[in-house]
Amino acid sequence: MTSVLFVCFANLCRSPMAEAVMKHLVHEAGLTEEIAVDSAGTHCGFPGEEPYFRTIDTLFEHGIKSTCRTRRLERTDLSDFDY
Repeated sequence: MTSVLFVCFANLCRSPMAEAVMKHLVHEAGLTEEIAVDSAGTHCGFPGEEPYFRTIDTLFEHGIKSTCRTRRLERTDLSDFDY
C-alpha cells in the first residue's frame, strides 16, 4: 500500500483539506485498498479536534466529507509514509 501524509502548521486548515480531497479522489478512483491518506501538523495545539469550521464548510460545498481529526506530526511519520 502507498501512503501519503499532508502536513501543515496546525493541522486545522490546509492539510485536513488536502487529506479530505485526496481521500475523495482515491475513493472515486476505486483505490482505497491501494492508497492510504492522512494529515498532521508540525505544531498541532489541539489534538483530536475537527478541522477549522470554514475548512469543513468549503469541503461540504464541493460534496466532500471530512473525517479528519487534528494531530501532531510524529517522528515515526517520516518513515511510515511514502509521500
